[in-house]
Amino acid sequence: MSRSGPPAVKLEKVDKNGGVVISGEGLVANNSSNNFDSVKANVKVRSGKWYYEARLDSYALIQIGWCTGEFQPDVSAGNGVGDDQNSWAYDGSRQQKWHGGSEYYGQYWSNGDIIGCAVDLDNKKMNFFRNGSDMGVAYEGFSIGDGLYPAASFSNGQSMTFNFGKTNFRYPHSNSEFKMMHCFLSQEELNNLTKIFNQYKAVGVSLSESGETGDHIKGQGLLEYGKELGVVEDTDPGLLMLLWKLGSLTHWEM
Repeated sequence: MSRSGPPAVKLEKVDKNGGVVISGEGLVANNSSNNFDSVKANVKVRSGKWYYEARLDSYALIQIGWCTGEFQPDVSAGNGVGDDQNSWAYDGSRQQKWHGGSEYYGQYWSNGDIIGCAVDLDNKKMNFFRNGSDMGVAYEGFSIGDGLYPAASFSNGQSMTFNFGKTNFRYPHSNSEFKMMHCFLSQEELNNLTKIFNQYKAVGVSLSESGETGDHIKGQGLLEYGKELGVVEDTDPGLLMLLWKLGSLTHWEM
């Protein structure tokens, strides 16, 4: 599936012994140590378009963006999100973008600013926003491994409050295709939907032969799912209604 993890998105320490303190229902990160400590979300995304926001509760050295599961910060060397090949970040205190090195990018940020982080995994593009202003494509054509996690690194005394969609975004993405990462389903509901997805995702598709990842339900699987819901044949208007509800009306997959 395009999203993996619990319904409620929360932050967790990348280094379990790190000095960053996580509070506020798992959405506030505050570094009280002298190290450049990192956090990442407990949810990752593999496909689709995703967006989250974070409010600057301070405005010095912070690097915010995305990382893969292979991201390994080096606290002793001061390396965090964006300082290796498995992470990408925006740093508004120095107006730089970071990915194993840095380049000039974006706007200088201030205390209270809202930083938006958008990733289009279908077209492999990353954009960052400051108070709703799109600062342009920061990265494109990147490899995501097994998926991307929201992530950030903080110098001493720096703090951010994250919003993954549990409350309304201050500056929603102008493209409605970009989704929030918070899921309002219960864990039981999410588990039931996952069972349904797994049941039909490989129907009519030989994943080993096609090289598919199994992240979509293809045409035959969708027809089988439709039959279980009472759809008789592929011309049944009920199937079109199902496709419309799933946002897949333009193609035979979901």
